[in-house]
Amino acid sequence: MSPRMLAFMVLLLPIGEILSIITAASQIGALWTVAALILGALAGIVLLRTAGRAAFSTLRAGEVRIVDLNVMQGSARLMVAGILLLVPGFLSDLGALVLLLWPRRAVPPGVRRDVDGTVVDLDQTDFRREPQQRLPNDRQP
Repeated sequence: MSPRMLAFMVLLLPIGEILSIITAASQIGALWTVAALILGALAGIVLLRTAGRAAFSTLRAGEVRIVDLNVMQGSARLMVAGILLLVPGFLSDLGALVLLLWPRRAVPPGVRRDVDGTVVDLDQTDFRREPQQRLPNDRQP
C-alpha cells in the first residue's frame, strides 16, 4: 500500500465516523446516539483493562520465560478492539466487533516463542518421555 493511499484512508476515517454519527442521530435520535457512543467507550475501557491485565500477567518479568502465542494473540486482539471501541463513531465500533467475533487462527501447539523472540520448536529427538513414577499410596486406574 502506498503512503498516499494510507494517508488518504487515515483522512477518510474521521469523515466516515462523523457521517455515521450523523446518520445514526437522524435515525434513532441524538440522545440514543450519544448513549450508544458512551456505552461503546465504556465497553472499550473494560475490554482494555481486562486484556491488559491478562497480557501483563503473562509477561510479568521473572515469572514466565516462554510466552504462549495463543494467549498473547488473544490479548492483542482484545486490546485493539478496546482501542477501536474508545474511538467515537460507529465504523470503528464495527471494526472492533469484527475483531471480537472473527475466529482466530491458533498457533500450532508445538511452537512457542521465547521472550527474546527466538522460536522454541522441539522435535521427537530433542526430548524423551519417561514413565510416570507412582507413589506408594497412589491408586491403580
